[in-house]
Amino acid sequence: MLDQWKLDAESEDHRSRRDMTEKSITRYVKGEVERQVTSSSTSSSVFVTDCTWIMGASVAQPSYLCCGLSNGSVCLLNTANLSKIYLFEADRNFRTSLRDSDRGGQVQGRERVSSVSQQLVAVATHTVPAGTDSAAVQALLCLTLDSVVCVCPMDMLAVLERKKVSRSDLAKVKPYPAVAVDAVLHSSVQFNSKGNSILALLCIKEESSVASGASSIRYCVAVLSSPDATVTLQSKYACDRGWHTLAYPCAGGESRFGAPVELCYCGWWTADTLVCVWSNSALQFLHAAEMQVIAEGRLLRHCASDRVTNATVTRPGAGDASDGASGGLVAVVLEHNIAASFYVTVRHSAGYDEELKRHCGEAPFAVSMIPTMQTYCTEDIPVRELHLVRSFSWTVVLLLESGALVFLDAETMRLSVHRAVNRLRPPDTDRYHAGPLIIAPRHFFCVLTGKPFSVVVVEYSTAILLKSQ
Repeated sequence: MLDQWKLDAESEDHRSRRDMTEKSITRYVKGEVERQVTSSSTSSSVFVTDCTWIMGASVAQPSYLCCGLSNGSVCLLNTANLSKIYLFEADRNFRTSLRDSDRGGQVQGRERVSSVSQQLVAVATHTVPAGTDSAAVQALLCLTLDSVVCVCPMDMLAVLERKKVSRSDLAKVKPYPAVAVDAVLHSSVQFNSKGNSILALLCIKEESSVASGASSIRYCVAVLSSPDATVTLQSKYACDRGWHTLAYPCAGGESRFGAPVELCYCGWWTADTLVCVWSNSALQFLHAAEMQVIAEGRLLRHCASDRVTNATVTRPGAGDASDGASGGLVAVVLEHNIAASFYVTVRHSAGYDEELKRHCGEAPFAVSMIPTMQTYCTEDIPVRELHLVRSFSWTVVLLLESGALVFLDAETMRLSVHRAVNRLRPPDTDRYHAGPLIIAPRHFFCVLTGKPFSVVVVEYSTAILLKSQ
């Protein structure tokens, strides 16, 4: 009876789109090819810290995987012929001393040099109009480098011709707060849909002692903005405000002894609104300019403070309702092995919850959340990463610690495709008991795009490109 109810509830239109998505995924993940991202001349301790896409201007043009490396450089990997270009490379003499130290057998010296040289390079790109030359891909690259949020214009024709982009081409926009380099446990950057604003997130370890039950992580955000309505390679970004520390959600939860509320996700909701998902299932929506909370809600009424372990959010589509409401999907993982998805709508509210008003002040928006049909459990295998990607329909993608990729229909949470990937290193199960996953080392992760559908799994310094055979 339950299965029949699910079939009846699923529309014929969605069933058709789901089937097309499943066929597309099945086709494009059959084969695979491996490619070392780091150069053969670099230290073996250098690893990939973050990845994003630079899509071709047309189907005939190759796409590039833009990879941040822990030695402070960026690799552009051509996904068609697997050629590589390295950008922002550090001084050659410094790299030589690092390599000699790695081979010298002096452990203390090696650890000292590696700890100083390694950094978390986060990357994000936004494609800008290329004018009359439609074959030329032009993109803005934002990255965190040398404790500064930087922006670099990239004309791919010039990059491919010169085979180099130097650090002098970078516009250094927003320095990090005055903290120790090793206190920054995570960094990420993200363009909004228009490309005229960039969200930078830092997770900083607190040096001073914190109260019992409070988080030892400070979550800081900054928004870099351009005055241009339509950004180009010549657009300039600035950030007049200081780093803002995210306030913990007002919505309560079932506290668990020694388990503080932690951030699971922070990103763009609309072009001027941010969304945060917290480990107690609280949602926060903030106005990006003032960093003011404009709405809050809870995905789960009864939820322990650390139950949500992963989260991701889709941005609302262009066809939002005329009343100003915006809707999207939120996917979460509970206790490392239960995946669930929710429809979330944010709209203007004449009257809002009185208790929330009293504690957080007047909130002009109300949040409504509807769970989808069912959840999906991975049994004893923890979920490493969670993604939402759209092909013909929205798909939830789980990267498991075992190496498998699990593709689920976002509306029904029905299994679409299971794709095993052989790991190059032993699984790291200890990471699931050592604090929030957002600050855990990112030595095994995946990057996806829906149109065209592409998946790349990155493990340490190797990219595994899934492709059709």
